[in-house]
Amino acid sequence: MSGFLVVAVWIVVLTGAGSFVTWPLARGAGLSRATAIAAGWLAGQLALGGTARVLSWMDLAWTPFRLLAGVLLLSAVGGVMALRVAPAAAAPRPAAQRRLATWVGTALTIALVLATLSVTIRQVRSPLWSNDAIAIWAVKAKVFAAAAGVDSASLTDPGYDFSHPEYPLLWPVTMAAPMVGRDFDDLALTLFAPFLTLLLLAALLGELRRRGLDPPEVAAMGLIFLSFEGLLGPFHVGLAELPLAVAMLVAGVAVARLREHCDAGAAPLLAIALCAAVLLKNEGMVLPLAAAVILFWPGKRPALRLLAGALAPPVLLLVASLLFRRMAGLALHGDLQLRWLGPMELVRRLGTVAQFVFEHLIWPHALVAAVLVVLLFLGLRSGGNPGALGAFLLLVVLAYLPAYLWTRRDLTWYLETTLTRIAAPLGALLLLLVGGQLAAWLRELRLSSSAKWAARSGG
Repeated sequence: MSGFLVVAVWIVVLTGAGSFVTWPLARGAGLSRATAIAAGWLAGQLALGGTARVLSWMDLAWTPFRLLAGVLLLSAVGGVMALRVAPAAAAPRPAAQRRLATWVGTALTIALVLATLSVTIRQVRSPLWSNDAIAIWAVKAKVFAAAAGVDSASLTDPGYDFSHPEYPLLWPVTMAAPMVGRDFDDLALTLFAPFLTLLLLAALLGELRRRGLDPPEVAAMGLIFLSFEGLLGPFHVGLAELPLAVAMLVAGVAVARLREHCDAGAAPLLAIALCAAVLLKNEGMVLPLAAAVILFWPGKRPALRLLAGALAPPVLLLVASLLFRRMAGLALHGDLQLRWLGPMELVRRLGTVAQFVFEHLIWPHALVAAVLVVLLFLGLRSGGNPGALGAFLLLVVLAYLPAYLWTRRDLTWYLETTLTRIAAPLGALLLLLVGGQLAAWLRELRLSSSAKWAARSGG
C-alpha cells in the first residue's frame, strides 16, 4: 500500500472516529457541520495521542492495530458520553435576505474552487523542506515510528537538542502513526497539509454562513483566507501552525457560543479544542487562559458545570504537561528567555514590534488589510458586536506580546523567525470576526432599504 494511501486512511479514521464524538455536540451548539468535522479531527488526534502515550507507558510497541483499536475504543466511549449530554439541535441559521448578482456569485465561487485547487496541489507537491518541518516535527515522527513508541531517550539526548524536545508531541505522534511498521515516507506526510487546509477553509466558510452571509460573500472571504501565504505556503507544509489554526478556530467558535448562548454542547467542544491546542504547540498553552478570562468575566456566565467541563480538562492537561516537562528536564527555556526591563526599554521594544508588524504583516498585504479594516469599521458602526470571539482573539494576541517585550534574544531576529508563524494561525479567527461584522452591516443595509421602500410605497 502506498504511503499516500496509508496517510489518507489514517486521516479518514481519525476524523470519522472523532466526529462520532463531536457531531451531536456541534449540532446541539448550533455550529456548522464543517466545524463539527474539524472538531472531530481534533478529537481523533487526542484519541491517538492518548492511545500512543498509554502504550508507551505500558512498554507496548506501537502497531497499526493497537493504535487504531485505541482510537476507536476511546472515540466510542466519548461518542456515547456525547450522545448523553448533547442538547437538542439548535435552530437553523437564518435564511439569506439578499444575494449579489448571479454572475458575481458564480464568478467568486469558481475563483474559490480554482484557488483552493491551486493551494492544495502546491502543498501536496511540496516535500518537507523547511528547517522546522525537518528538524523539529519530522525528526521526532521518524524516531517515534522507528522505535514504535515515544522514545523518551531521544528527548533527553543532547544530540537532539536542535529538535526542541520541550515542544509538545501530539503533532509528531500524528505524523508517526501512519509510518509505524513501514518505511518512513516524508513525502506522503505532505497529504496532511491539503487536508487541514480544506478542513480549516470549510469550517471558516460554514461559520460565516451561520452568521448570515450569502454564498458570494462567503466565497470572497474564502479567497482572502487562501491568500495567507504565511499559513498555507509550501514552506509551512509539515509545520504545526496549520493544525494549531484548526484548534484555534474551533476554540474561538466554541468559547463564543458558550459565553453568549450558554450552549451545553459547546463546553465539551471547547475542552477538545483547548486540549488539542495545548498538545500541539507551546503557543497553544495560552488558549485555556484566554478562554477562562472570557468565561469568568462578570456578567451572564454559563453554569458552573459547563465552565468545569470546558476548562478543567485543558487546565489539568496544561499543568500536567508543564510538570512532566519539568521532571524530565524539558523546561520551557528555549523560546522563553525572558528578563525584566525598564519602562523606557519596554516602550522602545513595543515600538519595534509595532513597526515590524506594519512592515511585514500589514504593508505587504495592504489591500487586504484595508478591506478588513473597512468591513470591521462598518460592522461596528452598524451595531455589530465582536463579543466573546473578538475578546478571545485580542486576549490571545496580548498573551503572545510579553514573549517579544521581555525576551533576552535579539528582538529583530526573534520577530523575523517567529512572528509570522505565531500570527498566521489567528488568520481564520480574524476573518470570522470580520465576517460577523460584515453580516451586521448588511443586515442594516437590508433594513434601511426595506424601510425606504415601505415609505415610498406608503406615499
